[in-house]
Amino acid sequence: MRLIWKIFRALVSVLLLMAVVLPAAIYVLLSLDPVQRMVRDAAASQLTDLLGADVDVKCVTIHPFNRATVEGISLAIGSDTIASIETVSAGFELFPLLSRGEVVVDYALLDGVEAQSPLNIQPIIDRLKSDRPSQKKAFQVEISTVIIRRASATYDVLSEAAPDSAVFDRNHIAINDLAVNAFIPQISDRGYRVHLDHLSFAERSGFVLDKLTGRCHIAPNELLLENFSLALPNSKLAFAPIHIHGAENQPLNSVLRHTPTRIAIENGSEIYPPDLEAFVPILSNISRHFAINMESQACLSTVDLQRFRLRDTDGNAVDIALEAYATGLDSV
Repeated sequence: MRLIWKIFRALVSVLLLMAVVLPAAIYVLLSLDPVQRMVRDAAASQLTDLLGADVDVKCVTIHPFNRATVEGISLAIGSDTIASIETVSAGFELFPLLSRGEVVVDYALLDGVEAQSPLNIQPIIDRLKSDRPSQKKAFQVEISTVIIRRASATYDVLSEAAPDSAVFDRNHIAINDLAVNAFIPQISDRGYRVHLDHLSFAERSGFVLDKLTGRCHIAPNELLLENFSLALPNSKLAFAPIHIHGAENQPLNSVLRHTPTRIAIENGSEIYPPDLEAFVPILSNISRHFAINMESQACLSTVDLQRFRLRDTDGNAVDIALEAYATGLDSV
């Protein structure tokens, strides 16, 4: 009996020791530079093979047991670097992954994102296409926090003339200081849900978006926007919930084109016209604040403006109300 007890005690001791030593050994192993370089090279090689483009990763740092940082990521096709990210940091939960096979990301931070144009990504698209018939697979991903800082992006149609620096040009778009804070509770084969706490950027033309917030749910035939508001340097607009819902199996792009939906700007919204001078330069001459209110039914082909009112907030010198109807907009 005493021998059995000693054997049992020895086994328990070994198990307790392994419970301490094994995680520590994994921690030390993952912290070694050769191991992290091996992970970096393997990741770059696999991504290069998958995308058919040159993916370079400068450094991978693993912080056991649920955090990782990747630095100096670049994506190039031939001699053209089309995108780069200074730092990507992410934290994930191990238990849902090991127990249920679910990916739950606690946070994802992208710092120093740059996207260059023209974006010649057709080789990547061709590489990702499969010769086999597509088979829809179920998947579910949750990302608790997404943070993007100091991001920039440019888009240029090279055949078009250089833009006037003070006017927005859809052929030459340059976004700087892009910042995003978001929570993504669902990315799945059934749809997407995004809670946007903050989005801001400045555009080459001088247009500045101070803050955009809202909650969005996208399904195959449905789009729902709630708590949707935006702030410009001297303007603030709050929108009523926007719910676009089509028939079963009706594609969302068809719903957007043919199904009129209520779009309304709520009371308490204000607009300062010079905030929009990048789009309409003459607005720079109207240095007044206006209360704005709107009620409409609209889709991509038709707009029924049931009520639109602008009222001068500095003494009621201006008070404009109108109604309008337009159709055939998708052919313009």
